[in-house]
Amino acid sequence: MQARDPAGYAAFWTDPTRNAAPGGESFAQVMQRVAAAIDQRSHAQPARTIVAIAHGGSIRAAVAHALGLTPEAAMAIVIDNLSITRLTLLPEALLQRKGGQWRVEMVNAPCRWIPPAGSC
Repeated sequence: MQARDPAGYAAFWTDPTRNAAPGGESFAQVMQRVAAAIDQRSHAQPARTIVAIAHGGSIRAAVAHALGLTPEAAMAIVIDNLSITRLTLLPEALLQRKGGQWRVEMVNAPCRWIPPAGSC
């Protein structure tokens, strides 16, 4: 990429949260795509457990969505390989927020430790 498109390469690494690599998407675009998918699926199937196996960048985007972070702030989140992240959408009545509220229950839990739901 650096040899074929030096300007594009430099722009991407100046701000990878807002600039897309050639043929790719920026992290801000990943966050939008992941947030839309999470919201659609979790609201279409309330009170259901949804399991997703995903790339670390998508998991970082999901955690950022749950916490309401900007793309720049989300880059501080480290997602370990083969780790467990659990996000829970709370009912609307809790915390009096329209549309519910996300709770980040765990991030980067080792895959050998998976507690039963509700035990953490």
